[in-house]
Amino acid sequence: RRTAALGVLYDRDSGKPVSPSDIADRLAQVGLCPLSTACKQAAADTARLWEDLQELETESVLIVLQSFCAEVAQASAALQRDIDTQMEELKEILDHRRAVMVATVRERERTVLSGLHVHA
Repeated sequence: RRTAALGVLYDRDSGKPVSPSDIADRLAQVGLCPLSTACKQAAADTARLWEDLQELETESVLIVLQSFCAEVAQASAALQRDIDTQMEELKEILDHRRAVMVATVRERERTVLSGLHVHA
């Protein structure tokens, strides 16, 4: 029971001014707090929630990056397997060509040498 007169709150029953601490005590009895305290608490809660949100966003970005990196690693491994397979195929082709060339050169050498023996 208070009445306001020129910015000062008075108790209706006693007629005495009510101090800010008395107001806080009376509000606390009914589960409330002064508006300035409530605003400060709300600001602190909002700041804490904002920090939590920033951490969650950072964690989300990290999870997405980890997933992307895993996909890149899998694609890289698959590409490396394909390259290894193609290199083996090329090596087999080159080995076969080398064997054919060696056989061709040896056959010509035999032909030339046999021709020399016949004419000698």
